[in-house]
Amino acid sequence: MILPYNPDGDSNGSIGSSDLQSILAVYGTDFAPGAILVDSVELYDYLTQLQGELALLQQQQSSFQCGTKVVHEGYWYRTVQMGEDCWYAENVRHLPSVSPGNHESNYEEAHAYVWGYLGSDVDEAKSWMNYQLYGALYNYQAAVQWELCPSGWHVPTVAEMTDLIQSVNVVAGEANGASYFKQRIVNDSTQWEGTNMSGFSALPGGRRNFQTFFNASEAQAGYNGYWMALGGNSGMLSLKLDEATNTSISEENPQRGLSLRCILNQE
Repeated sequence: MILPYNPDGDSNGSIGSSDLQSILAVYGTDFAPGAILVDSVELYDYLTQLQGELALLQQQQSSFQCGTKVVHEGYWYRTVQMGEDCWYAENVRHLPSVSPGNHESNYEEAHAYVWGYLGSDVDEAKSWMNYQLYGALYNYQAAVQWELCPSGWHVPTVAEMTDLIQSVNVVAGEANGASYFKQRIVNDSTQWEGTNMSGFSALPGGRRNFQTFFNASEAQAGYNGYWMALGGNSGMLSLKLDEATNTSISEENPQRGLSLRCILNQE
């Protein structure tokens, strides 16, 4: 932003004698303030542009149809109809902050992780391939404290996660349900077979454990995926898909980091 007047005329970080001399040189003369500019655009025009963009987003949200994209924190998420519910078709990747995967966490604090990343720099974490593929991992407090879903959407409950599984099993049969969820990845390090007939596009983002961090075999990205649901005795459960054909819902320690999908509110 460029203001009409900058008293630090020589831009040395302080207002000194040379700056005062410049002021005195024009003392007593007429002054006409210049326009406030934002990225070379006058402030009034810039605000008008923002209002137009906001109105367009509100219109898009009000006429939303499942299967189209929805925006949150600058990222457009794919969506998919699963039974009677509309779900994200990809993992949440919003990173207000990122915590080192090997830090000592506690129940009260909100944390987000990127699988395998041990730093705390958000931009660096976003450059990791695991973030690009799998999004972020969140503990329970992040799910309830942070706005990880856009307005009109929420973190799924256990009942909604159960309905999700049943909606796929009705079509695919219980033995084939996992394959219907999974988007196929097969390379030197990952054997994640699936047809993704449901469009849910589940990928093996792994899990961040609160004691063994990323080291336990069941937590490995590329082999297992865990998706958060709120509820149960601990406050948090997960839908687990493994590299075989197993699908299960089980209690989770709320300090663990799990992948997360958002679900549209029912009217």
